[in-house]
Amino acid sequence: METKVCNKCKEKKPKTEEFFRLRNWGFESPCRECNREYNRQWKQKNREKVKEQKKKYNKKYPEKLAERAARWKQKNPDKVKEQRKRYHEKYPEKRHENSKQWRFKNPEKLKEQKARGNFTRRARKRNVYYENVDPLMVLDRDKWKCRGCGIKTPQILRGTWEDNAPEVDHIIPLALGGSHVANNLQCLCRKCNQEKGATIEQIS
Repeated sequence: METKVCNKCKEKKPKTEEFFRLRNWGFESPCRECNREYNRQWKQKNREKVKEQKKKYNKKYPEKLAERAARWKQKNPDKVKEQRKRYHEKYPEKRHENSKQWRFKNPEKLKEQKARGNFTRRARKRNVYYENVDPLMVLDRDKWKCRGCGIKTPQILRGTWEDNAPEVDHIIPLALGGSHVANNLQCLCRKCNQEKGATIEQIS
């Protein structure tokens, strides 16, 4: 295997991309290890420049910053949880204000969260198996049509008192031992849901 001598540490290493960075004109003379050490020292000596460079980059490429942050959060859920916990403990007033603003800006999401939480609370109380199921997923799956009478249940009526308002129903009620899982949930219009009550009906 061909080798190359690093002009910094003077060590002979394999001439591969694992040890040397490959440019258009060929391999760099410093090895990767020496390059990393040089960059580390330079950043320590030029903290303000590094800070300014990051600021300019983030302003120029916000979408790349968001993608990188999303990937990091996905790979480090425990660290994200710990960071949020420390932040909330340090700034409780900001947490309250942010939560208030989010609720004001996202009334539909808030409504879904409350509905989802209500289902899981009821399932825990009945001591039956439950999963974190999105009600909208169930309604989308059933194409916003009542599985009882077949009538259309427009999304705009969700949460209203109209007879054809869409509601999520447990096929086997929680009161009778039914679980809170997707295949035990269905879309019913408000009228059919009230008529069904806590009974088991075979609805095709």
